[in-house]
Amino acid sequence: MRNHNKFAIVFCFLGLFLISLSQANATSQTSKADYTDYLPKYRTLSDAFLISKIDYTETELVVFVRYVANKENDVVAFYGANKEQAWKLTNSTRSETSSAYTITKAAMVKNIRVNDEAKVVELGENSSKEISAQKGDVITCEVHFEIMPRSVRTVHLIGGDLGENGEQRFNCNDILLKTKDSKILGTEDQMEAVIKRFYSQQEIVNYPDIKSATTLEEEASFEEKDKIEKVIENPLAKSLEPIDYMPKSLSSIEDLACNERIILSNIYFYDNKPEFVGRVKAMKTINMIVDYLTFHPKAKIVLHGHTDIFGNAFKNLELSQKRVFTVKRAIMGKGINANRIITIHHGGAQPLIQYKNGSELNRRVEAEVLCSGKIKNTTLQTVNPKMTEQ
Repeated sequence: MRNHNKFAIVFCFLGLFLISLSQANATSQTSKADYTDYLPKYRTLSDAFLISKIDYTETELVVFVRYVANKENDVVAFYGANKEQAWKLTNSTRSETSSAYTITKAAMVKNIRVNDEAKVVELGENSSKEISAQKGDVITCEVHFEIMPRSVRTVHLIGGDLGENGEQRFNCNDILLKTKDSKILGTEDQMEAVIKRFYSQQEIVNYPDIKSATTLEEEASFEEKDKIEKVIENPLAKSLEPIDYMPKSLSSIEDLACNERIILSNIYFYDNKPEFVGRVKAMKTINMIVDYLTFHPKAKIVLHGHTDIFGNAFKNLELSQKRVFTVKRAIMGKGINANRIITIHHGGAQPLIQYKNGSELNRRVEAEVLCSGKIKNTTLQTVNPKMTEQ
């Protein structure tokens, strides 16, 4: 009975925490999109600048833009809404901005990223920020505007950073504002095709896998997950830290050692998919794990799933989860109980030390045998496998 009371108190506390956390996120994050235009229609004179999509919420119009640096030490300036140089949406040309019928909305710039690495979460209204990039780097950001009246069908994006000749280099004209029932909103596949074509027009693109940069909403989910793990005192926390060594590869059952990570050789996956490439070879490696766990019935195993560093961080996290589950299911299919297999998915957060700048060898699954009930000096007395498989 006492144990039931303890569990009730813990779940009550965790529930209250999640409620307060969700309320905090609701005030700090923007509203979820009511619908999205994945195929924006507009005119621009810049070959290095693209509007990839537009989100429509009840209160905001969110324009997702990307720019590929076309020179070494390229610097792009971003401005807060109260700055004279701030980006603005207007329904008139610049020569008509004083008209009584002119509607102009200043931008709030958020989620500035370079090669999908966060640089600025939200730029203050009276602030400005210069972002440096090397030739071929991909700069992305979200540009938030107050929603336009329904009567406005096209707008112009003006202002923003100035080029070497003093011209506004990221202006766009005749951006078509679409309704929720529009038949030309486009699809995510069409958006990716446009981005691929946009990249092909550049002299060099350092990170072409960045088709969908991590959004503020996705970034917030990382932070929420991290806070929840701290509350429940995840006993595998040490395993979530970056590694500074090179694990060896599994070639025989004798290579498996207590509390040491080892790369599962011959476990390869199709690009952006969780299915094995070469299932016969993969199962030979799986059988080594199965044999070890059969010979050591009290041992457990931790499977660590990884992707390369490129691409959308949130999608990489999901992909690494699907891949590590593929390995788990294969082991379970050989008769090993699910409670003996713990999975952790890292996305691209733990590249191999010699491939920290990216390599297909970062796409891997590692195994870590738990023989003594400990992992990296962290006790596993209360491990709940279901809790670690989020």
